[in-house]
Amino acid sequence: MYYGEILIRLAIAVFAGGIIGYEREYKNRPAGLRTHILVCIGACVISLIQVNMN
Repeated sequence: MYYGEILIRLAIAVFAGGIIGYEREYKNRPAGLRTHILVCIGACVISLIQVNMN
């Protein structure tokens, strides 16, 4: 897996987490933008590690 592909996947994770987090902050619910971005990045990194282990 190339570095460009890894960066694209991480950017997509940040974008998806940002959309979800922004919507939750807009409705004044807990776990907003930063939390969802961090969770999505963590899930992306774990899945990238699992793909590269095989």
